[in-house]
Amino acid sequence: MKKTSLFLVVFLLFVILPFPVVAAEEGRTELQRTALFLDSQKTYDNMQKSYAEGYVPTVKNGVAYIVVPLLCDGKLKNDTLRASVQLGDAMSSPFVYKNYQKDVKLFGGVYLISFPLELSKDRINGNYPVSVSANGADLNGESVTFETTVYVVISDGKAATEEQKEEPVVLQPKVLVESYRFATDDETAVTAGAKFRLTALLVNKSSTESVSNMTVTVAVPNENFTLLSASDTQFIDHIGAGKTKEINFDVQSSVAVAPGQYDFNLSYDFAYNKGMTGAGSGTAKLTIGQALHMQFDPPVLPQEIIVADTVEVDMQAMNLGRVKVYNVRAQIDADGLIPQGTVFFGDIEPGSAATVSTQVTATGLTVGNSLYGKTTGTVTYYYEDAEGKEYSETQDISTVIKSPLSERTVKEDHPKQWWIIIVILAILILAIGAFLLIRYFKGRKLHEPIT
Repeated sequence: MKKTSLFLVVFLLFVILPFPVVAAEEGRTELQRTALFLDSQKTYDNMQKSYAEGYVPTVKNGVAYIVVPLLCDGKLKNDTLRASVQLGDAMSSPFVYKNYQKDVKLFGGVYLISFPLELSKDRINGNYPVSVSANGADLNGESVTFETTVYVVISDGKAATEEQKEEPVVLQPKVLVESYRFATDDETAVTAGAKFRLTALLVNKSSTESVSNMTVTVAVPNENFTLLSASDTQFIDHIGAGKTKEINFDVQSSVAVAPGQYDFNLSYDFAYNKGMTGAGSGTAKLTIGQALHMQFDPPVLPQEIIVADTVEVDMQAMNLGRVKVYNVRAQIDADGLIPQGTVFFGDIEPGSAATVSTQVTATGLTVGNSLYGKTTGTVTYYYEDAEGKEYSETQDISTVIKSPLSERTVKEDHPKQWWIIIVILAILILAIGAFLLIRYFKGRKLHEPIT
């Protein structure tokens, strides 16, 4: 009996209980976003210990080596991270200040962030925090970030003295891309082959510190975009605390660029306080589409249409663009003409054409003193892009509406002439016949004997 109970307990533990655990884990995975995290177990170049063992940056030959190995539980765009370090207060920092930023590629399954930081000759012994940050984007364009702080131990510098006064900590101002827009000269949507301007508004989020000597650099997404501005870098002399500054870059897109969203990366560095330096970056996202290019052959109406007559009209639409065009249709509008209805071509693939026939009936003019005469009107074509935005084009048409009597007179002239000829011939035949009969009877009387 005890053996049976023990068997049931083991069965429950190993067979039944794992299912909700697995289900819970699966639910967690579906909600989890792509994230970066430290590889705390392994050591890499210039690491004496792993993070789990108490990693401290190596300092040798006047250089501090910062190493941050990152793992990712998903996939990043272009397998690339943008990494940077913040060194704190320049007045008390042991480091030689530079702009420490670089792209880090995935290698061997790890994003290995490594910065050799040059040390100042006048460095003071102590523990100094260094902030390391990284940012990228997953395949859905969602931002993925990571930030950590490591402490550099300086023991080969000058000893700290009691006379040395501690300077107040000055935080680096944060400069952000507050807003941006992409616009063409005619303020229409940006499409393949168009020239457009990127306008970005930078804001200094600090309430106390201004920034100066700022340079802003833009990077276009790929070879399908050409920078038209004289330089990819612009200079800003000053942005006050809490103030904004606008920058502009002119760009030309290729006609071959595929529809979609593209990132324009902005990076910048600046000075603040007493020669301290800072840096930042931002992204402007452009959604671009392919321009629609439709051509419509003018419908050919007869030069003249008799009232109440119905004529067949052929119409053709051609898609000369690189993307599909939707719901192509046309409407005919002219005084005295009634079309069969809206002419529907349907969806037209790029490089294709559609031909449709419709009927038009003449009813007589409603404008003016006569039912007949020349009428003019329009054919309006409508079509839509993939987002449902509607476009239209218009063509002029004309014809002459004529009376049915004018047509009938022309047709009946010839039959009347034939009847006249027939009547004349009949009269002539009858006259000749009568003449011959009279002569015949007169001849018989002359030759008959007198009794």
